[in-house]
Amino acid sequence: MITIVSALKAEIAPLLQKFPIREKRLLACGSLYISDKIHFLRTGIGKKKADNVFGLYLEQFLPETVLNIGLAGKLNPDLKIAHIYNISTIFYPENNAIEINTLNKGQNASLFTSDEAVTSNTLRDGLFKIYGADLVDMEAYSLARICQNNKIPFYCTKIISDYANQNTENIFRRRFIKYAQKLSIYMWKNFLSKDGFPV
Repeated sequence: MITIVSALKAEIAPLLQKFPIREKRLLACGSLYISDKIHFLRTGIGKKKADNVFGLYLEQFLPETVLNIGLAGKLNPDLKIAHIYNISTIFYPENNAIEINTLNKGQNASLFTSDEAVTSNTLRDGLFKIYGADLVDMEAYSLARICQNNKIPFYCTKIISDYANQNTENIFRRRFIKYAQKLSIYMWKNFLSKDGFPV
């Protein structure tokens, strides 16, 4: 059984339409959508919510594979908005980086998980200088660490939604549904519409 984890429902909503959902459960501040082959888990934004909701989920289920999908800001100035990347390394302040599995199609990138939204050029550029990470999100490190501790294969795919600066909130609000749909279509065509989960 595959579990697809996202922070926001919009990030998985297009995929929920592809699979017959037979049950929905509330898990703390999150939601679990159960189909026959795949579970979809929405945790809410931020590391603490991801820790809590994903931890509660693992008390009830033991997935064979976990895939985190969602939107991310860009730290690397050479990358482009709306491009999709498979994450290979995840950084978190004062912790060792986690190397994770990558899917067998597409480009790879590194990711920094932040405790707060990155909404200034100064903070963005500082994080890129210190960690060299390409993208930034607020949940992936937590999910990867929990999977690592429980020996569950973990994958992460992100689409760049914003520039991680003072314009992030406005850009995100205007475009996040469009980018979430693009990411879902990509995952469906390349991985989820087939039998199993080729990696």
